[in-house]
Amino acid sequence: MKKLRLYMLAVLTALTASSCSMMIPGSSSSASSGSTSTSTGGTTSSGSSITSTSISTSDGVIENKGKYTVLIYMCGSDLESDNYLASANIEELVSSNISDELNVVIETGGAKKWSSAYGISSTKNSRYIVRGNQLVLLETKTRSNMGSYATLQSFVEYGIKNFSAEK
Repeated sequence: MKKLRLYMLAVLTALTASSCSMMIPGSSSSASSGSTSTSTGGTTSSGSSITSTSISTSDGVIENKGKYTVLIYMCGSDLESDNYLASANIEELVSSNISDELNVVIETGGAKKWSSAYGISSTKNSRYIVRGNQLVLLETKTRSNMGSYATLQSFVEYGIKNFSAEK
């Protein structure tokens, strides 16, 4: 049930960015900048186990606190390319003092250009986590069509595997 809720949240988030149908040639192969290790780390209120994950990044190790996870599929499209509004949304998230118990994981892509504020690339899809008022790069992927179900599915599976949580 937890996986279904997480998947539904990602689908709803993706539907809000439905204007992102830019076709981008290429596969969904990745050039990852991080590695993961997994171990069992407790149980949820319903009795199912939570997976505790640590992800090594160039900035250190990101630990999954395992209480709540929100996946944000941030397709820049015209929203970012014309007015940098996706970056403004990311700025709001970063400046909002999010608890370490909440994993906010973002995948960016689909824009012709991104604001230079966080160094988000328009030539790659990138995955980030918001931690301690910072946007921390988890990994980069080959530029993929953000309107493709396969790109969304890859992100949801990544989120479930690495940031499994009670809710």
